[in-house]
Amino acid sequence: MVDLISSIRQMMAENKFIEAEKIAEINLKQQSSQQRNELIKVYLETLNLQNKTIPENLVLELLESDFTEYPSWEKHLEKKLNSHTLKKSIIKMKYLDSKGDLFLLLGEIKKIKQILIENNKPILNEYITGLQEKYFKDDFELKIFDLVLTFLQGNLEKVEIQILNLFSYLNTKKDIKDVEKKFNLLGSIIEAQEEKKQIEIFQSYCFLRSKGIQEKKDFKKIIEILLLAQNQEMRLHVLKLLDHLSLIEIAKDYANYLRDTTRIKVVSVLKYDASLKKYFINEKINSREEIEKDTVNGDLSVIKESTSELKNMDDHSEQTITEEESVIVKSLKHQDLNNEGLVNLGIGFLQSEFFYAAKECGMLVLKNAQNEKDRLNAFTLLTESLFRLKDYRMVLNYGIEGLALAQKEEEILALLYLISESYFFLNKRDEAKISFNKIKSIRANYRNTLGRLQEMNEN
Repeated sequence: MVDLISSIRQMMAENKFIEAEKIAEINLKQQSSQQRNELIKVYLETLNLQNKTIPENLVLELLESDFTEYPSWEKHLEKKLNSHTLKKSIIKMKYLDSKGDLFLLLGEIKKIKQILIENNKPILNEYITGLQEKYFKDDFELKIFDLVLTFLQGNLEKVEIQILNLFSYLNTKKDIKDVEKKFNLLGSIIEAQEEKKQIEIFQSYCFLRSKGIQEKKDFKKIIEILLLAQNQEMRLHVLKLLDHLSLIEIAKDYANYLRDTTRIKVVSVLKYDASLKKYFINEKINSREEIEKDTVNGDLSVIKESTSELKNMDDHSEQTITEEESVIVKSLKHQDLNNEGLVNLGIGFLQSEFFYAAKECGMLVLKNAQNEKDRLNAFTLLTESLFRLKDYRMVLNYGIEGLALAQKEEEILALLYLISESYFFLNKRDEAKISFNKIKSIRANYRNTLGRLQEMNEN
């Protein structure tokens, strides 16, 4: 092989380029990969000396084996995009890395990622990822590029991890410039995606973190975030957000929830952000007591009367409010949703089993009711939520008022059934029979009407 290369070079020295080219070309087809590199190099030199077209595939094969040759052959690589674009970029990165030129290396990584995004080629190369981890771990723009590429892959589980990592980066890294602008950019990227599903909470977070509370209805976003934050990392981000927005009282309650319900360790909080320790060193707030003081009508006598009786009833005692729900209820007083929005929010709370929050929505609708429809919606929401809370006397109060307004059969049946069940649990069997029989006369097979009547007749 050495003799062959020497022979070809001798021909080139004698200006016998065509002969040298032919011999190199013939042998190139016959040589094993171990011997190819030097032969490829010689062959390309013969073509170059004759000003002939240099085959890009052979240049790439040579440079993949020896990227130190990159400066000599760079001009022969096509500039336009083709199937080898990523391969060419990686070769250049290897050369720049070997020279320690990190400025140009960073530019090349960003360039290829942008090309991949623009051409909808969601490729995350391990070599490039390794370079990022080694040299550019804290580069925000690269993190954004990678997030967009993962979005293009449709991997929402990985997207969620990347967004949480970005939150940690922006919330905890010191000396980051334009944090609000970066959160705004991140939020815009999430907003632009068609498939959001469970990550829509992150869009709301970015909006609040970058723009703050613009109007009272932005508190709905806070409520959604409180509801959907399900892991410790996101909960810490939520606490950071509440602190950033100067919602100190809500932040204190949320910290109580984190400490007492999720059993978060203070060391984890300090590791995340030492400035949040102020929420974990003060005495715990009695959230239930404060919630009752903050109810819309401010009348605790009815609540106290109802709860005192219920506490003596086996298996039907009052449910206690959780720390998490207490934060949500307190947040409701800051919003200015219209009654329709409050009703929809209340229905969502019922479905999520946040019954105190649903009750509070009903109270707000009742307070702001403009017409009979609003009042009916309020009474229905209150009746359902109070029934779930086993506050059966209050169910009777609101349910009967709702019945006076209900006109549609489904509305009447829904309220009447909850009233009947409340009579049953309050051991007022005569009233329960009368009420269940009314349902039977309208629709005998409605829910468990016949079963309840049979149960009471047998006893």
